[in-house]
Amino acid sequence: MNRSLIQVPSKEDWGDVDGDFDAEDAFRNFYGRNNADMQKFFRNNVLMRAQDIRFMPRLPFAYYIGGFSDYVRAHPKTDCAHVADAFIGVVEERLSSDPQAVKLATETILSGLNYIVENAQGFEDETDVYGDLQKKAACVQRAVERLA
Repeated sequence: MNRSLIQVPSKEDWGDVDGDFDAEDAFRNFYGRNNADMQKFFRNNVLMRAQDIRFMPRLPFAYYIGGFSDYVRAHPKTDCAHVADAFIGVVEERLSSDPQAVKLATETILSGLNYIVENAQGFEDETDVYGDLQKKAACVQRAVERLA
């Protein structure tokens, strides 16, 4: 297993984030915290933490997307559509901008996507807002699987 997936990213893993507003913000919110610590931050504002993960450098992304996947799988199904949509969006964005980052974390990303696909019936009342999350997740899931 890649070290980046099991250890909290070091300052070197983050690299130079100075001058990149989004990466600086992600660093401020995540640096030095493990994925278990981050669960309360996801609970407090999952959409902002999803934005942070979207703009992280590759190695921190590979680590923290695992915590986001954990959060997706632990979130109550009755209030999960916005969480599922945010997770799918982050993975879609990174597939487009940095597929190697997704490839580093394929297993943990697929576990989150699989959960969404298997539990999408709980999101049906939100299709007017988020669309068909099961279809979206399955499409992204196939794209991630092709990277492996």
